[in-house]
Amino acid sequence: MEAPFREPLRAGLLLSLVTVLAFGLVFALRQAGALQQMELLHHDWMAANAADGRLAEDVVLVAIEENDLADWGWPLPDSRIAQILNAIESSEPAVIGLDIYRDTPVGAGESDLRQAFKETRAIAVSKLGPTGGLTIEPPAYVAATGRFGFSDIPVDIDGVVRRSLVLVNDGQTIQLSFAMKPWQCSGRIR
Repeated sequence: MEAPFREPLRAGLLLSLVTVLAFGLVFALRQAGALQQMELLHHDWMAANAADGRLAEDVVLVAIEENDLADWGWPLPDSRIAQILNAIESSEPAVIGLDIYRDTPVGAGESDLRQAFKETRAIAVSKLGPTGGLTIEPPAYVAATGRFGFSDIPVDIDGVVRRSLVLVNDGQTIQLSFAMKPWQCSGRIR
């Protein structure tokens, strides 16, 4: 007859072995990427349930639509962008984010746009290159002030955007994102 402690010992060892094997299997599947789609779906479900659906009351988007482009042409001349920035500034916003690449002057009005950037709370946009440096720079007069940020957004393998970059370090400089610039820039460019 066996000692009474052997049966619980066997059960405990079996349970430990099953636990280690289950943990190892899940770990191996996760490392191989086999669980990624399930994790992303769970993340999407959690994010959708956490959102309250209310619009931000302190954010206003000013869009340029097709009929505007029909009237003004594309690309928008510097003078038109300057007029838009000045019109928005009259509402005294905390910040204006200009999400139009403008690395070279377009049409007439470069001096108007330079002046508008000087007199408004505008922040320009840039584009990152494959190694983290900039491939589309802001105008030189904006670059000198640091009032610009990149707007690149990583897209997951299933085509969904779930995260955003806050900063990128290319080994020489640290670039802040367009969304982070209002936190760094306060007041007007001088």
